[in-house]
Amino acid sequence: MDSSKVGHLAALLLISIKQLVESPETEQTPEKQTTFLGELKRRKVFRVAATYAVVSWLIIQVASATFSDFGIPTWAFRFVVLMVLLGFPVAVILAWAFELTPGGVKKSADVDRDKSDEAEPGLNRRRNWYAIGMAAALPTLIFGTLSIFFYLSKSDPAPEATTSAAVSTERPYVIGTLAVLPFTIISDEPGIKVTAEGLHDEMLTVLSGMDPLDVVSRTSTLRFGDFTASIPEIGQSLNANFIVEGSIQSIGQKLRLTLQLIEAATDNHIWAKSFDRDPADAEDLIQFNKEIAFELSIRVYQALEAAYPPSDKAREIRDARLAELDEQLQARYVEFWDFTAPDSQERSLAIKGIIAEIVRLDPDNPEAYDKLTGISYSDQIFGLRNRFDPDWRKEFYLILKHAYAVNPDGFDVNKHLGIYYIHYENRPNQAIPYSKKAIQLEKESRGVVDVYTYYALLESLYATGQHAAALEIVEQAKEEGLTVFSGVTWFWAQAYTLNGRYQEAVDFLDAKIAEVRSGNTALQDDPETILLNYGFMKAQIQALWSGNRSYFDSFFQDNEDNKAMTDLPRAYYAFYSGNYAEALGYMSGLDQEQLSLWRLSEMRAWIYLKSGNEALAQSYFRGFFKEMEESLEGRWTARYRPDVHAAQRSYAHACLGEKQAALEWADKALERTDPSRNFSDYFESMLKLAISFTVIGESDRACQLVDQILSSPSGITTGNLLVDFGLQPLRDNPAFQEVIRKHGDQLKDPAILEKFFGEP
Repeated sequence: MDSSKVGHLAALLLISIKQLVESPETEQTPEKQTTFLGELKRRKVFRVAATYAVVSWLIIQVASATFSDFGIPTWAFRFVVLMVLLGFPVAVILAWAFELTPGGVKKSADVDRDKSDEAEPGLNRRRNWYAIGMAAALPTLIFGTLSIFFYLSKSDPAPEATTSAAVSTERPYVIGTLAVLPFTIISDEPGIKVTAEGLHDEMLTVLSGMDPLDVVSRTSTLRFGDFTASIPEIGQSLNANFIVEGSIQSIGQKLRLTLQLIEAATDNHIWAKSFDRDPADAEDLIQFNKEIAFELSIRVYQALEAAYPPSDKAREIRDARLAELDEQLQARYVEFWDFTAPDSQERSLAIKGIIAEIVRLDPDNPEAYDKLTGISYSDQIFGLRNRFDPDWRKEFYLILKHAYAVNPDGFDVNKHLGIYYIHYENRPNQAIPYSKKAIQLEKESRGVVDVYTYYALLESLYATGQHAAALEIVEQAKEEGLTVFSGVTWFWAQAYTLNGRYQEAVDFLDAKIAEVRSGNTALQDDPETILLNYGFMKAQIQALWSGNRSYFDSFFQDNEDNKAMTDLPRAYYAFYSGNYAEALGYMSGLDQEQLSLWRLSEMRAWIYLKSGNEALAQSYFRGFFKEMEESLEGRWTARYRPDVHAAQRSYAHACLGEKQAALEWADKALERTDPSRNFSDYFESMLKLAISFTVIGESDRACQLVDQILSSPSGITTGNLLVDFGLQPLRDNPAFQEVIRKHGDQLKDPAILEKFFGEP
């Protein structure tokens, strides 16, 4: 009810009261006066009751219209209504028991009725006006006191850190107390309630870890999930300065979350925003809740920090503490990168502990999160964590997403997100935007781009079939004078080979070899090892370009006594040369650090199969199956490279002579292939299936796949297939020869086909 209506009603009521007060006294006979009803009338009990009811109604209406404007809470209005109701019987009793006489207030029993009735005519009128005046004065006094109290006590919930008296060395910056209400569920889709409850819990967990905030417990906030109370009332009940309320609804495949940050005392919005997110982007619901809850929480904190920044004194104390922690962090960081240190695990944990303390004091510190992404990635590089471990992968993903939420324009987090999506989830399309952004940010901030940032982008471009775009990146980096380290040299060379520019790839490697020999380059490894690697890359490119394995033969013969040559390439060369006993000798020194267990099983199985020991071959192939199904790498491959995984199974069954199982897994591989997901995986699985079909005698199907591979920009060329050991049984097949001749222009010298097949 608005104030104009209340005023109009009040005026009408006052006129009615005046008429009641000024109405002439009716003459009462002694008979009437002796009755109880007559006594009630004589003592004006009815009139007091009527007046009290009218005044009470007016009080309630005025309170209803004005309390909220003065910041008086809802409970005060309920208190007034209750007091008015309880006062009614008190007023009636007092009207019966006491009378106002010329001599003052007296008990009705002590008043002479005759004299009372003969009293001066204006006395009764004055007596009623006195009563009404008291009735008006009392609520006015009550209302006035309440209004002044709540209006003056209502102050902005300024953070304690804004006053020097509130600053402490342990918690220099304190914003206030925050209550996060349960999400309002707008949609009725199955499972959305679980998501909403999970988000609420995760937000409370994240926010409670931020030192500048005190967070109300979940149990206390749950009772306000139905929003029956106003924000000021909720704030007062929970003793909270700020309230976070939000809603969640399903829109197609996505969820829309709307969040509002409100100042409790004034009911004013500090910040509000909507977020559209797809749960399918996360690995599971728990990971989705953790990712989104952190983003929502950090946005709430940043809004509060902007509205209530730390005082100068609080900032000074906090910055001094952060500088001390950063000094410790830098010292530990330098120690961690000592590759010879035996206690890398302890150093990693110590660094993470310092970072945790930094983000507790300063929750949106971007430098701390950048270092956390770097140290977490290094855990896998140093072998402290297995990149195929799903628990570690989820942990690393959340660290990256948290860092991105804090600073989406950070170079390090964008670089590592690009690496994560291509290496850990095999999603090159998701990786490319992050890698491109990282390159741009690094150019702007540092003037030069780290070679590994380019490497992640190149790998993603290759995996999506964007070979021309990859070559443009390489040419661009070359113009910028980028130093290409040995660890990524192959990816640089691939940019040329995948675009059919083999000679330029060979020239690039010759230049790298010359750099190492001249000492005019930055090296990450021993020069002999780098020269060996470059030499092998060059031999591989020449063999794939020409279709001639003699380049491999020359390389291994030239480096037979090279101590930098490890057992793994020696084992491969011996195997492909048909020296199976020698290959097994080299493999005995291999372990999982050089080759995964399932790859070791596969290679040993092949060696025994080719050497005629079928019993041992079957044993190792069974081990290969087991590793594919049970090992971390096998399970990862089944999830993120399903086509390659199924093609590998088909090939293994084919080697065991299990034709039906090989065909069934081949069909599964074909069902799971998706070049839009990963272009390289698609053709890798096609080639493996071609070999599988070759082994089980399905030559026509093998030739069809070979033609499909060579007709596409797959990166697999005619030369690849001529040197591939697995396709050797097809060499005498006329259909295979026809396909190879059809694509002979991919070779450096098509005349080599005469060596393989004779005259056409």
